[in-house]
Amino acid sequence: MRHFHAALVDLIKELLKPTWREGHLGKDAHNIIVKKAVDKVLGSIQPHQFPITFESAKQYLSSSQPKIARLVEGYIDKYRKS
Repeated sequence: MRHFHAALVDLIKELLKPTWREGHLGKDAHNIIVKKAVDKVLGSIQPHQFPITFESAKQYLSSSQPKIARLVEGYIDKYRKS
């Protein structure tokens, strides 16, 4: 589970990086988005679907990346600096 959690956090941070570098997100907003997105994704996975190995976690994240990207974009729109 730790491998999956770490890989998920890395993916979300990579998705946030362009917005962060442009200066549209503050540090607090960045941290809130990462936490909320990770919690949302982990909460949506059924216990029997949870990726156990590193390879299955990698495969899950690659197949779910468009959905996770939409989730992160929604949070960016919500927490973006005015």
